[in-house]
Amino acid sequence: MKLQKRFHPKLIIVAAASALALTGCIPSFDAEASDTVDPSTTQSPPDSPAATESSSAPTPVATESAESSEEGDGDIDEQDGVRTNSFNAMPAELGDMRLTSSESNPSEHMTHRDYMASDEQSRMIFMAYIPGDDDGGYAPVSAHSDPGFRSAVDSAQLYFEEHGFEVIERSAATEGYDWECFEALETQTGNIDHSFCLTTGFGRVLELQRLAMHNPNEQSRNSHMDALLDEVTSALADLEAP
Repeated sequence: MKLQKRFHPKLIIVAAASALALTGCIPSFDAEASDTVDPSTTQSPPDSPAATESSSAPTPVATESAESSEEGDGDIDEQDGVRTNSFNAMPAELGDMRLTSSESNPSEHMTHRDYMASDEQSRMIFMAYIPGDDDGGYAPVSAHSDPGFRSAVDSAQLYFEEHGFEVIERSAATEGYDWECFEALETQTGNIDHSFCLTTGFGRVLELQRLAMHNPNEQSRNSHMDALLDEVTSALADLEAP
C-alpha cells in the first residue's frame, strides 16, 4: 500500500534513551519527508523528564494566540466549542501519570502533552491536532474514514513496519469514542512496548501513545492502555473553549 503523503500530519514517535526511566527525546517525524527518520538520532535526549517536575503542573507553551489563528484560516481552530488551547485544561494527573511537559500551538492546531508514571516505568503522550490538507491548510476530521485520520493511523503503523516490527491491531471503546489501537513490542532498545490509540473528536485527531517496559501478557498491556483511555475520555468531557 502506498500512502498519499499530502495528507500526512507530523507524527511524533518517542524514542527512549534509558530503558528503565523511559526518558528519551521527543523528535518530530514528518511523514511528508521522502525518507523515514530514525527518531533515536534526531535530537539529543535530556537528562530526565522527571527532573523537570515540580509541585505544580508545567506551564503550557503557547506559540501563537487563538486570535492570530482565526485571522489565518477563518476560525478553523474552534471545533465543537473547543480550541487548541482548551486542551491546556486537561488534568496534570491522569491515573498514575503526571504531566511533565505541555505545548499548545494554535497556529498549527496542535496540542502535545507528555506524562510520566511516578515509578518512571511507563510514559504517555497525548496529542490533539487538525490534520493538514492538500492545499497547505487544515482539514478538520469527524470520521475514521476521513483522509487526515487514515493517514495518521497508516503513517504510524508504516513507521514500525518499515523498522521490522510486527504491528498488533485491536479496537477499544470509551464513552463517546471508538479508538483504533495498535502496538509494536520490544522496540528501540529491545524491551520497550509502544502502544497507540487514535480516534476523532472536536474536529481533530486524538492520539494517545504509551511506552512501557516489555510485558508479554497481552491482556495486561491492553488493560493498562484501556485505563488510560478512560482517564483521557473523562478529561475530554470537561473541555470548553477558553
